[in-house]
Amino acid sequence: MVKRIFFPVVALVLLTVMPLAAQTQDTLRILQYNLLFYGFYTSSCTSQNNNVDLKDTYLRTIIAHTRPDIFAVNEMGRGVQNAARIRDNVLNYNGEDRYSHATYTNTSNSSIVNMLFYDHHKFGIVYEAVISTVLRDINLYTLYYKDPLLDGLRDTTFLSLIVAHFKAGSSVSDQQTRTAEAQAAMGFLAQHNIRGNLMIMGDFNMNSSFEQAFQLITWHPNEDVRFYDPIDLAGQWYNNPDMALHHTQSPRTGSDPCFVTGGLDDRYDMILTSASILE
Repeated sequence: MVKRIFFPVVALVLLTVMPLAAQTQDTLRILQYNLLFYGFYTSSCTSQNNNVDLKDTYLRTIIAHTRPDIFAVNEMGRGVQNAARIRDNVLNYNGEDRYSHATYTNTSNSSIVNMLFYDHHKFGIVYEAVISTVLRDINLYTLYYKDPLLDGLRDTTFLSLIVAHFKAGSSVSDQQTRTAEAQAAMGFLAQHNIRGNLMIMGDFNMNSSFEQAFQLITWHPNEDVRFYDPIDLAGQWYNNPDMALHHTQSPRTGSDPCFVTGGLDDRYDMILTSASILE
């Protein structure tokens, strides 16, 4: 059987999964978040001003409000113990037991990594892959939805998610690195014939839709792996008050040795989707 997946919003994504031959449906929530050095300390981001216990408290509030079925993160400190801590101390907290995490990877030997958490009552993972870059791993996960008809009719929906944290910075070199990262991700999808219900999400670190890396992702010559912006917001996002409703990064102002400041003035964190989901 074929599923229809409706995609009404971005940031916190809501997907409605509805079998055509059944009277049931489920709304799925997908959340992407940059954790900013979770469990990783530097000379400027210390255990005092970047305290992981406080971060856990704040994250519990966010998770309780959003209730995601899939939770993808960037900037988790290296080490599987940090994934286990988020799973046990944030997601499966106060009697909750529905979250698992994907396989930990760090082939690029980075200080910060990606991770995917998911409701194992609703999803299982059938495929995981690492797209190595010079800076950080780009992770791909294919999940299947645990449909009530799965046992009898083998009817389900597959969803492939790319979680990426693109190079930061506005220099020509930074943009070239982001283009190389986008080429690696898109090339992997095309080479391995990964099609259908696709999302690419993460911290894009791009100031506008005109950047070459974004153009490569959204205007890829292979339409089967091309991604689309669900809110179709082309233009200069950074420091543009006309885009204020759609800005996604830290609202902090002032100065701080650790946290991102400058106010809520960019759209670095995004979720893009394939045509199969939009349709």
